[in-house]
Order: sequence, then C-alpha cells, then structure tokens
Amino acid sequence: MSDGNVAEFSAAMRGEAALTAYLEKAAGRVGNLQKDAVMRWIGPAAFAPNTASTADQFAEFVARSFRESVSQGIGGWLDDDLALTRDWRFDLAGIERPVAIWHGRKDTLVPFSHGEWLAEHIPHARTSFHEQDDHMTLPVAMLDQIVEDLVEMAL
Repeated sequence: MSDGNVAEFSAAMRGEAALTAYLEKAAGRVGNLQKDAVMRWIGPAAFAPNTASTADQFAEFVARSFRESVSQGIGGWLDDDLALTRDWRFDLAGIERPVAIWHGRKDTLVPFSHGEWLAEHIPHARTSFHEQDDHMTLPVAMLDQIVEDLVEMAL
C-alpha cells in the first residue's frame, strides 16, 4: 500500500477521532484535485494510443469525483474508511448475486491479496486479475472488458 493509504488506514484503526483529524487535513488536497495530478497517478502506461483518450476522460472524472466527494464534508469518506475496519455483519459465502472482481497486482491502494481473499470467500465470483495493472491503470486499460463483463452478468 502507498504511504498515504497506510497513514489513512492506520488512523482508521486508531478510531474515529484520529481518522477525522487525518481526513480533515487530507480534504483540502482532495477538494482541489485536478486532472493533471490524476494523470500522474495513472502513469505513462495509460497514454498508449488505444487508451490515451480514455485515460484523459477517466482522469477528469476521477478529479471531479474526488472534489465533489468532500464538497459537503468528510462524513461519507469517514464512514467508508471506518466500515473497512469493522465486521461487515454478513457472510460473504451467502452472496448469491453475480460478483465480478477485477484487480491489478500492482495496486498500491487495495492490496492484491485482498482481491484474492474476496475471490476465495465469494462463491462463484468471476475474477479477472491482471499482473501489470494497478488501481488506476486497470479501469483505463480494461474499461471495455469491464463494461462487457458487467452487462453480461446483469442479463
């Protein structure tokens, strides 16, 4: 995991007060996020001729989503992080609906081992693991296949 992700989830593990303090500091950066910063996160692999346009649109979407996510405070972000540190109160083995798990081995935001763990615990999960992708390149490089997968599962 990236240093920032480790710091964020370490704060979450210390509890709501510590996480609130961390997120309030981070919200200023998130609230001003611009497409060029997201493009740096995505990296040069996304600029291949067949993905450059998608990368640009994805970066703008991510930047706008991040800005909007904190436009009314950190409440949703706080709840989301805290939920990841607590029991979900349901058994993954009981999931009956179709589930697709797409994960890149180079992901520094969600450990690859978590994707593997989910695949082991959700019966009939459809997995698509990618050795060369991370959290940001996977949706750019594989967008068409991800959408096709989701449509097929919905039918």
